[in-house]
Amino acid sequence: MRWSMVSPGLVPSLHIKGAAYASILAQVLMAVLSAYYLLKKTDIPLLITFPFNKEIKRFLIMIGNLIIRTLALNTTLFLAVRYATGYGDEYIAAYTIAINLWFLGAFLIDGYASAGNILSGKLYGGKEYSKLIALSNRLIKIGIIIGIIIAFLGAFLYYPIGKIFTNEPEVLNQFYTIFWIVLAMQPFCALAFIFDGMFKGLGKMKTLRNLLLVSTLAVFIPILYIPDRLDLKLYAVFIAFTFWIIAERTTINHKI
Repeated sequence: MRWSMVSPGLVPSLHIKGAAYASILAQVLMAVLSAYYLLKKTDIPLLITFPFNKEIKRFLIMIGNLIIRTLALNTTLFLAVRYATGYGDEYIAAYTIAINLWFLGAFLIDGYASAGNILSGKLYGGKEYSKLIALSNRLIKIGIIIGIIIAFLGAFLYYPIGKIFTNEPEVLNQFYTIFWIVLAMQPFCALAFIFDGMFKGLGKMKTLRNLLLVSTLAVFIPILYIPDRLDLKLYAVFIAFTFWIIAERTTINHKI
């Protein structure tokens, strides 16, 4: 027997609107909590004071570079959704499951990326370059290990994972077809996210901007187009994602 803690009809089904409202409420709650802890746990005021810090110009330039970088990232995600939607309902559903599992892997590694962000900035500012290199090497090892663990767990739970999200045979069939690519991407993703955090800590926003612009315009878009013309459908999207991540990871390593 199916039951619910909420009486039928008490709360109307909002479907996509409900997801949108939940997202907005979550963002508002995070903003309020961030402001609260900033005021209560730090000495940082939220009031604007004059004169501005002499580094404000450099700070605004960094923000501008990150905005451009975000636009490049969203262009990648927009095109992926656009192509997946064009293949049919079962394809966009399978894509949604796969990409959110990919994002889950990103969130799992985000803690190490944040640590790299904070510590790299501290070491770089203190000119402790040997420790910075040691931190980089340690995070590389951690990233590879975590990426491999995520990939193995996903492989072990390959079929049960899909059924958590849907029981539609057509959607599951498309999801299982490309899920192995998502798993194979995990070690590369882990490294890309870690170095992304480190570069932010180093203040290299211009470098991050250029890396993502090149990865999106020169790698993702051309590679997405070619397999799509060969009617590979979701394979085209995730092959493009794979080369996109590898391009960003390889270029970051070259910059280091």
